[in-house]
Amino acid sequence: MPNDVGLRNLGRKEAAVAVAVACLLLLVSWLASNFTGAKDGTELTASGASPDDAVLDIDISPVVSAADVQSCLVDSFATSPADVKVRYSEIQKSERGDYPVLVLENRAGDLRLCDSFGGDRPSVAPLAYADAGKPVTFLSNGRQAWDCNGNTLAGFAVSQWLSVAPAVSRVQMRFVVNHSPGPWFSTEAQKGFAHLHAWLSDEGPGVDLQWQVRVLDSKGALVEQQAFSTEPQSLTGCDAGTLDLG
Repeated sequence: MPNDVGLRNLGRKEAAVAVAVACLLLLVSWLASNFTGAKDGTELTASGASPDDAVLDIDISPVVSAADVQSCLVDSFATSPADVKVRYSEIQKSERGDYPVLVLENRAGDLRLCDSFGGDRPSVAPLAYADAGKPVTFLSNGRQAWDCNGNTLAGFAVSQWLSVAPAVSRVQMRFVVNHSPGPWFSTEAQKGFAHLHAWLSDEGPGVDLQWQVRVLDSKGALVEQQAFSTEPQSLTGCDAGTLDLG
């Protein structure tokens, strides 16, 4: 004859196991629904979190080809990849596809900067490299390209070359359109340089447009710096028509 006490004990153990399994399933379900990655390349943290947590990583790979380096050269700088030192290299996303992004140094110590906008050079000489007192400095004047149809914004892209101190791990930019923030376009610092690129498209007429930049250390904390304001800054939109600055 079965032992009633043994059956009762077995029933309690089965019930405890069932409760534990149910709790585990609920936890897995919560994690799956709250920590997701968007299919459009935007990496998201917890759903329902602030827009500060939406990040689009524009870096793809630091590996570039000799042909990529060659395409950045001009005769006045150097004629062969063998004649230059690659100070920064990254394949990055852009509004026009993936592009090699480079900082090259020739034998004279001059720098050449190349990205989806083409070739550029530092805006001042001698260069004002970043240090602990100034963790971020500008290498160039940067580039801005507006594509406008009347006062309708059909496209906008911005590019900025930076010198950064060792304390800087990432530089991020986002747009705030009609007071609604988009994802942070994010790039990782590399060998004391960072290349920031961000873009918009098809925003319609009469938009209120701002941009915002933040500089982060390896732990994700804000780095105090004077190059960028931490508050959103207004952009002119399409009031002035199609422009290419830089």
